[in-house]
Amino acid sequence: MRIARVVAASAAIALSSLDAFGESPQIAAVSGRDQLALYDLATGTELARFDSPGGSSDLLALGSGIALSNHTAGNSVVLIDLNRRKEIGRLSSSSLGGVRPVHMYLSPAIEGRQYAVVLNDGNERATPKGERPKDSTLLLIDAVHRVRRF
Repeated sequence: MRIARVVAASAAIALSSLDAFGESPQIAAVSGRDQLALYDLATGTELARFDSPGGSSDLLALGSGIALSNHTAGNSVVLIDLNRRKEIGRLSSSSLGGVRPVHMYLSPAIEGRQYAVVLNDGNERATPKGERPKDSTLLLIDAVHRVRRF
C-alpha cells in the first residue's frame, strides 16, 4: 500500500507541472527507488525508463519540455527531454560539496528570468555533533530556455 501512495504522489507532482504548459497532460513521470519512468497517460504504456540507483525525489517539468529529477543518492539532477523521451544529462547538485538533493522548487518569473532551486540536505552522519553541516547547499538552474529561430 505504501508504494502505491509514493507512486501516486510522484505522478501528481509531474502532472501538475506538465499542466503549466497550457496543454493537457499526456505524460506522467513516476520516481521509484532505483528508476524514474515516463508513462503515456492515455494508454498506460511505459515510454522510457532512467536509472537512479538508490532513489530519487522531486520532479519538475519546465516550459521548455525539459524535466528535472533529483537523483538523491547520486548527488545529481537528471535532465530529461520529455519530447524525445531521452536523458540529456546530469548536473552535480553542488559545486561547493553539497550532497543529497532532496527538494526542488521553481521560482516566480522576475524580469524574464526563472530558476529551478535545488536544495541539498547534506549528510547528517558526516557532520560532527553541534556543528553546522558543510554539505548542505543549494543549486540554481536557469529555467528559461530560449531557442533562436533563423
